[in-house]
Amino acid sequence: MKLRDLAGNEQAVGNATIHLDTIAPILQLSINNGDAYTTSRQVGLSIVGSDANFPLEYRLANEDDDWTSWGPFTTLPFYWELTAGYGVKTVKLEARDPAGNLAAISKTITLNSLVPIVIGVVDGGIYSSDVVISFDRGTATLNNVAFANNTIVSQEGSHKLIVTDIAGSKTEVNFIIDKTAPAAALQSIMEQLPPALSRLICPSRLLTT
Repeated sequence: MKLRDLAGNEQAVGNATIHLDTIAPILQLSINNGDAYTTSRQVGLSIVGSDANFPLEYRLANEDDDWTSWGPFTTLPFYWELTAGYGVKTVKLEARDPAGNLAAISKTITLNSLVPIVIGVVDGGIYSSDVVISFDRGTATLNNVAFANNTIVSQEGSHKLIVTDIAGSKTEVNFIIDKTAPAAALQSIMEQLPPALSRLICPSRLLTT
C-alpha cells in the first residue's frame, strides 16, 4: 500500500499477504486393513491425510459421536476401541487444515464375538447311535475333512468337529460314537487271547472249553 498527497508525493506504507485456501484435506481410513469382520473390540486403524497446507489436525469417534479432542496428525493411533455389543460398528474421522477447511470420512466393520452354535452333539459326548449334526452358520470340518450342515455321522470312533464362521470365530466339539455293546466287546477281546490266558482272566470259560 502507498499513500499520495495532493502534491503527488508518494510514500510506501507497507504490504501484507494472505493465502486463500478453500479446499478441504483428502482423507483415507481403513479398519483392520479393510476386513469386513472382527472378533475383537480392539482394531487397528490406518489413516492418511493430504492437503496443500500443513499442519493438519484430526479427531475420531465411533457411531456414538463421542469425539476425541483435536490433535496433530503426527499422533495418529494405531489401535482404536469399538463400542460394546455385537453388530455393525462405525469409526468416524475428521480432519481440518490451517484455514479451517473440514474433511470427514467413516468406515464400518462388523463385530462378532459369538461362536457358532452346534446342535446334535456336545463336547465330550459319547453316543451309542448315529448323530445328526447341524450348526447355525459358517463352514465345518469333521476329522479335518469338509463337513456339510445337517449331516448324519455313523462311523464309530473319536471325532473332532470344527465350525468356523466368516468372522473367524470357532467352535470345536470332540465326541465319540460307540455302538458296540460291552459284552460283545469283551467276547471279542477274549477270543483274541491265548486259551490259557483267557482261562486265568475268566475261569467261567472252563465250563465251555
